[in-house]
Amino acid sequence: MKIVLADAAPEPGFLAGTAIVVALVCVAFVAALTVLIVWLVRRTKNTRY
Repeated sequence: MKIVLADAAPEPGFLAGTAIVVALVCVAFVAALTVLIVWLVRRTKNTRY
């Protein structure tokens, strides 16, 4: 019973923490992609002109 309670107790917090981490990773990934694309566009524009 103790093992079951120990395993079941942290589930909601663990799931919430995992969701937060996944969301942060997604946001960071999108931000990195945006910065990379903007940098490439500016770089190509600078070389053209």
